[in-house]
Amino acid sequence: IIGQGFAEVFPNFTEQGFTDLLLNVWHSGVTYRATAYPAEISTGGITETKYFDFEYQAILDKDGNTVAILHTSTDVTARKKALQLLEEKDSLMSFNKELELLTSNLSHDLKNPLGVIKMGAQFMRSKTNMPSTEIHKWCDAILASIGSMESILNHTLRVNEVRRYENSPDYVAMGEIIAQICMEAKNSLDAPKAKFDIGELQPVYGDESLVQQLFYSIIGNAVRYTTNEESPSISIDSAIKDGHTIYQIQDNGIGIPSEELDNLFELFYRGSNARDFE
Repeated sequence: IIGQGFAEVFPNFTEQGFTDLLLNVWHSGVTYRATAYPAEISTGGITETKYFDFEYQAILDKDGNTVAILHTSTDVTARKKALQLLEEKDSLMSFNKELELLTSNLSHDLKNPLGVIKMGAQFMRSKTNMPSTEIHKWCDAILASIGSMESILNHTLRVNEVRRYENSPDYVAMGEIIAQICMEAKNSLDAPKAKFDIGELQPVYGDESLVQQLFYSIIGNAVRYTTNEESPSISIDSAIKDGHTIYQIQDNGIGIPSEELDNLFELFYRGSNARDFE
């Protein structure tokens, strides 16, 4: 092959761009280095992709002109494939963690509406002569809980399908949502004495199903952890401050121990004073 042009000897390398790289090095005198660069290599009529760490080093004369190019390369295909396998394992582990988190969240979010449905069914079964108004009240509560479950499941399916949930934000009127959540929380947590002091409810910009889940969790906790109080009280209010909508939910329950506030955003963390509550 001595005396022949590079493109003549290795026509497939020309198609892959290596001839252009050599020409750039020849004319510029600047060395080119690449790491794990893919190349289609044909051996015995079989073509496969291999990966190389390689260098095209310009050899210059005393006047700075290129007289030769020194080409060195190392086949790193095995290393590349090992790294790809490791990345696939990491990706699988990450997916498994996301799936575990999704399952835990789903289990947590479905408990309240399921509790309402169970309690309503048991209550109506135990009362032989229940007034029609009472039946309608429980039927409305059960249907609302079924609607909540459908919303939660639909959201979960969307997350599972796209792995990265693209929500559809809009302005959400909060009055009806908060009223429904308060009623369901009282029924599902068997807290008939719970009193709600509801102030101004500003609309929230977001995905309605996610907003509902969020407030259900927070208000549900407020009701849950005041059930041992003589007069359980929960206040819900909102205001606009510096262009942001701020919601404030307060209760007179057990609270969070001050020394444990740093754990507030740790997933599924429960305060040491919450162990007597389901």
